[in-house]
Amino acid sequence: MASLSYSFRIGRSTTSSIIREYQFLTKPIVLVKPDRNIWLDIAEGYHEQWQFPNCLGAIDGKHVLMQAPPKSGSRFHNYKGTFSIILLACVDANYKFVLVDIGAEGHNSDGGVFKNSIFGQSLEKGTLDLPCPVEIPGTTKMLPFLLLGMKLSF
Repeated sequence: MASLSYSFRIGRSTTSSIIREYQFLTKPIVLVKPDRNIWLDIAEGYHEQWQFPNCLGAIDGKHVLMQAPPKSGSRFHNYKGTFSIILLACVDANYKFVLVDIGAEGHNSDGGVFKNSIFGQSLEKGTLDLPCPVEIPGTTKMLPFLLLGMKLSF
């Protein structure tokens, strides 16, 4: 609890009450694989909210600290000198998870986690049902859709 309080710079009692209030997050959540229409809705959200056309999401990885599993060696040991698993997430314009990959070993880089994730492999194979390039509003230029690389700091 103390490390969470420190990470978010809030008191321990506040951290405890937040965790109690949001215990539902410990239950499994199923995300629907986005289809072309969902991708277009996400892009519309980025354009309306952030004036960023053709954006299908923001993606980044976050190391989640953990105690090293027995006999795991250095597999979960990360560049910060701690043990972690990695949460890779793609979010829409409202920070809602669209796609996640959880559980990569801490020694991996964000790029390596992405490349080996189902999301990254699907993107590489062209099986994500992404929309075709469209005209950017106010121009006649056809541009493809993209993902933003982010740096999460929580």
